[in-house]
Amino acid sequence: GLLKDHPELEEAVSELTAEEALDGGGHLSLVTRDAPLPRGEYTSSLPISASARTVDDTSMRSSNRSAFDFLNPAAPEFIVSLIATEHPQAIALILSFLPPALSAGVVSQLPTEVQIEVVRRLATLEPIHPDVVKDIEQGLRARMQARLQARHDKPQEISPDGISTVAQLLSASDRPTNREILRNLEYENPELVEKIHRQMFEFDDLLQLDDTTLRRLFNQVDPAYWALALKGASEDMKLKIMSKLSRRSANLLVEELQYLGPVRLSDIETAQQQIVDMIRHLDDAAVPHPEVAGLAT
Repeated sequence: GLLKDHPELEEAVSELTAEEALDGGGHLSLVTRDAPLPRGEYTSSLPISASARTVDDTSMRSSNRSAFDFLNPAAPEFIVSLIATEHPQAIALILSFLPPALSAGVVSQLPTEVQIEVVRRLATLEPIHPDVVKDIEQGLRARMQARLQARHDKPQEISPDGISTVAQLLSASDRPTNREILRNLEYENPELVEKIHRQMFEFDDLLQLDDTTLRRLFNQVDPAYWALALKGASEDMKLKIMSKLSRRSANLLVEELQYLGPVRLSDIETAQQQIVDMIRHLDDAAVPHPEVAGLAT
């Protein structure tokens, strides 16, 4: 713990008392009753431990900052990683100096049994000598600096988006190569091929299909399903899709859209994905974009 190298503080930390005095910035300051205070600070009348040493006037006036303020920019999760193994009394002392919102975030990340103990001790803190606070602060600062240095020295792991990379590679390749790779891969891992397909083509990409291919696709899907899929599309996309269809098909789609009531977003997304999946069942088609051509089988 933060006090293991300071045996002279063991007795004090068993009491770990904190006198709550608000400084000008609204932060808590730990002081002793007999320590001279800067003007305007409030001194608690709580009794001080007999082991406390007198703090001279110079040391108390040397800084107006709050102890542990180097933790203020840190995320609660990071602070927890620094203090989680400490005694609840030490955690309570540290949290008493942090802004309330940050302290609350730290407490919420602690195990339930530790939360209860820390909150109880926070509520009953009494004065402790500033030298104890200083030693704890220095130990915690050193721990944080070591942790940050270790993070800096450790090579950062990279999480490449392999599926997206393969999808882009296949989209840029010629059609025979594209289809051969996907067919061979499908024997080994059909689920992976499905994910690659979905990266290569999305519902909005239907506008890339030529009129003939889109009409063939429309005829293979129930118009009501098309209406459901287009329910979540922009008006511009609806008009462009209809402009590629025959007049009869376009009118049929308009009617389906008019009769379609409120639907769940998940149903719209399912319909869109199933229409996209249908493209792979089309025969060889005259499609202008390689990512679309790669999906036609």
